[in-house]
Formats: sequence, C-alpha cells, structure tokens
Amino acid sequence: MESFPLEPHPTKGPVHLTLYTNVTNAGDLRKRLLAADASLSFAFVDAKVVSLFNFKHSRIAYRLRQVVDKFQVLAAANKAVHDECHGHLTTHNVHSEIVYNLSPTTNVGFGIRK
Repeated sequence: MESFPLEPHPTKGPVHLTLYTNVTNAGDLRKRLLAADASLSFAFVDAKVVSLFNFKHSRIAYRLRQVVDKFQVLAAANKAVHDECHGHLTTHNVHSEIVYNLSPTTNVGFGIRK
C-alpha cells in the first residue's frame, strides 16, 4: 500500500492505493457498489485493464482504459475531495466522484457501471 497526502486538504486524510490479487468476490463488490452500499467507503479500479498502473484497490472504483500513471488517479481523488469540500459533487459521494473524474465521458452512469 502506498499513501499520498492531499496537499490542499490535509484534514481529509491521505489517499491509499493498494493492489489486491486473486480477488474472488469482484461480482459481489460491484453489485454492492451499484446499490450504493454505504459500508463500502472505497472506490475500486480493475487493474487488469489499466496499463502501467500498479494498483487495483484504493479509493477508486471502475475499469479504466486510459489511466497510465498513479498521478492521474491522485489528481482525480484530489479533485473529488476539493469538489466535496465545496459542495460541488456531481455524483452521490466522494468515492464515486473519483471514478467519475477518471471517466472518459461526462456521463455519470458510464463511469460507475463500466
């Protein structure tokens, strides 16, 4: 696991990026995410489709095809936290906002369901 501080918002805590292998309950996790299960206070990324990105589970959730560096994920997380602090979230929480920020479209459902 790697942790990164959120410079403009240090009170929001660090972003943690972790790679999980041999995940056997991905389908269940996806269902819970789509059902907005509040006990999942994370965002998830399917690392097998992310080139050069060495993490699967963090505060991020979705299959990415364009992420090539963890910097992009951290930028998305920072923007999501900034938007949350200023009451400008497009999605229902900061975790899905990270996914939305990584999405290649402005369609909220696309990023969450892919």
